[in-house]
Amino acid sequence: MTTNILEKALETNKTQFIDELMSARPRHMVPELNDTVCEYPDNHFRLVLDAVGLSYEDALSRSRAQRIVLKRFACYKYLRRMGYQTTHIGRLFCHDHASVIYGVNKFNELLETGYTPVIELNDRVEHLTTKYDKV
Repeated sequence: MTTNILEKALETNKTQFIDELMSARPRHMVPELNDTVCEYPDNHFRLVLDAVGLSYEDALSRSRAQRIVLKRFACYKYLRRMGYQTTHIGRLFCHDHASVIYGVNKFNELLETGYTPVIELNDRVEHLTTKYDKV
């Protein structure tokens, strides 16, 4: 009996139900809504992508390939040092702010261990930071 009531409620308010369901899901999981979550890239975003050699598609992807992830983390670090908030960086990359925090922390941790690919990426980011520093 409860099922019938639920079915009737869904039939009469199908649009409202779908709207509520979509708003309850993380927006990055709803392709139609991605453009409302992601922000268009600005100059710093484009500069750091060029500096680390990361394509726009790879920057926004969910790829876990190490070469892409490390470059993405380097971008997070640069933008963070330029004064961007983690939520803003997350929107630029279509990720959440927690991914940005994790990425910056992981990048710094790998930097301390002396991992060569991270050191090279950090040198590129440091050069960019000194060249375009806000202060």
